Amino acid sequence: MTETMPIIGTPEIKDLLDQARARHGLRSDEKLARFLGVSDQAIYRWRRGQIDKSARILATLVREQIAS
Repeated sequence: MTETMPIIGTPEIKDLLDQARARHGLRSDEKLARFLGVSDQAIYRWRRGQIDKSARILATLVREQIAS
């Protein structure tokens, strides 16, 4: 049987957003949203855990890629 990868949680998503802001010298979530091509509301929802499972899976894969 194949093991499943634990899906990323809200704290880890917040960390990824903060890392992206720091890496690109962005001082606000508004600027991060523009940089990512999403709305300010999208960043707001992601920080509060309002994100669907497929997006969490993608974030998990990104986190795994960054860690390796």
